[in-house]
Amino acid sequence: MLLLLLGLGLCAGFAVPIQTAINSKLSLYTRSPFYAATISFGTGTIGLLLINIVFNPQLFNVIFSSQIQYTWFLGGMMGVIFLSGNLLLLPRIGASLTVVTTVSGQIAMSVVIDTLGLFNVSYQPFSTLKGIGLLLLLLGVVLMNLNRQSLLDNQRSSRTTFWLCIGVILGCAPPIQTAINTQLSQSIHSPLFASFISFLVGTLVLIIITSIIHR
Repeated sequence: MLLLLLGLGLCAGFAVPIQTAINSKLSLYTRSPFYAATISFGTGTIGLLLINIVFNPQLFNVIFSSQIQYTWFLGGMMGVIFLSGNLLLLPRIGASLTVVTTVSGQIAMSVVIDTLGLFNVSYQPFSTLKGIGLLLLLLGVVLMNLNRQSLLDNQRSSRTTFWLCIGVILGCAPPIQTAINTQLSQSIHSPLFASFISFLVGTLVLIIITSIIHR
């Protein structure tokens, strides 16, 4: 069972850079990362809506019968921040650095959530091995960026460093989203419906943002 879960986690990890690359191409066509993110979230929302209609049609009553809490909104917003940020990062620092910096932020935030027990996550004590792993991740980001910076002038190098820091910050969003969505799925007893709510909220937020920016 553990190997199966690890395999699913790896498959999910493989999907992230592919999704980012495809959405980056889409943003070139739409000439806006927010249009691209809206299309991406909207497609995911429609897909999850169809899945829930087939497998969980009775759960749509939850929207009218349950008490709406912050867990219904925060997960989708974190998804919007991460996806839109990736679309801004990839053309500036490349696919590999985008993935490495955001993954570094994800692992760092995951350790913080586990250590502090945030969002009702089970407490996991900080260990020396976790500290070593974080340092190795930081070293990897530095090493991957050394060759790139040697080919750029000082102004562009400082700009790249700025975007690398933004990537790490953006990487903090997915662990928060996952913890929030897990809490939501436990309260409504359906991970599929929790995913639908997260995507629906993200789509609505992106429609509002895109409408304001591209009137």
